[in-house]
Amino acid sequence: MTIQTALEQLKSRSPKFSTLKSALVHRGLPKSNNMINLESKFSNQTLPAAQIHSQVQTLERIYKDNVDWGDKAVQFAIFEPADKPLLDALVAHSYVPQYVEARGSKFPRQVDDTEMDGLSINPQLVRCVTNATRTTATLYFYGRGYETSKEEFAVSGMTDSISQQRFSGYDHVVAYRRTAFQRIDTIFIDPANLRIEFRVDATRLTRIADATRTLVILKDVFRSLAQSQVNSVWQRKTFKLANFFPKIEQLYNGGDGRLSSLGHNTAAGATNNGKMRRGLGGDLKADPSHQASLTASLTEKFSITKAYPYYNGISTVLLSIPGKAADTSSVPPTINTAIVEDCINESQFIEMMRKLR
Repeated sequence: MTIQTALEQLKSRSPKFSTLKSALVHRGLPKSNNMINLESKFSNQTLPAAQIHSQVQTLERIYKDNVDWGDKAVQFAIFEPADKPLLDALVAHSYVPQYVEARGSKFPRQVDDTEMDGLSINPQLVRCVTNATRTTATLYFYGRGYETSKEEFAVSGMTDSISQQRFSGYDHVVAYRRTAFQRIDTIFIDPANLRIEFRVDATRLTRIADATRTLVILKDVFRSLAQSQVNSVWQRKTFKLANFFPKIEQLYNGGDGRLSSLGHNTAAGATNNGKMRRGLGGDLKADPSHQASLTASLTEKFSITKAYPYYNGISTVLLSIPGKAADTSSVPPTINTAIVEDCINESQFIEMMRKLR
């Protein structure tokens, strides 16, 4: 694989550049202000073949980190001690893949355009990876998603006669483009802690509703897979989803990193970020100014940004907690989805997940 090919693979994931730049700085690779200039920096290098090979491997490592830890919408399903044998069986099982990759293919990888038709909206199991002691397992799924973009054109600016005739009498034309892309979702099974983590690929998700819908699909796919390949009891097994909100304080107080900002969406949809007033300890429910703003909109997204020292002191992690105005009232909220918007390091991801469990 060439450096340019490795970069194209990484770009296909649409990683946030702040995360990518931090990773490049940490690993001593060329960096730039945007992905396009990154390519020129790499292509202009005159390096020995061995060093180029090393940089390709490093880019592939960053790609793998982004697949595993970056841009994830996460839900926890928690179970009772009596369910541990069922969870152990999930880890020990030898799964039959639903999507078979070509022999010798690197994993995980971005499929090419000719293979995209082989992916479905419902994620398909590609591989099961266990840890060294075979006490946990991660299931990897490939799926297909769609991204819709809109562009507006002024008819007065059209120069070809066909377009001028077709849109005569109109001021503007709005064009919609629907692009297919690959999702790589994962499910982490942890019998010792009696939980299953559903992690949806959120690199292209822009709305909370999309994250919720894809999580529902992934849970349904898992239920079908588990009941058909492992134990039929999973067909009717209840998933008790953990409530994250009471544990958010554990995330932004103490532990690694420092709290950079807290915020919430405004009624207009913009994010109102800023440090909370001194003495409130970042408690969204105790801040009257936030409560007043939240009542203006039905759906909100609380955001927490922490700075970590992993990448030369410049790495940040952005965690969004979907919520709504009622979540600032005295009614116990039921927020059970966290969106890891900016994270490319295993230690950061594990630290956040540990505090949310």
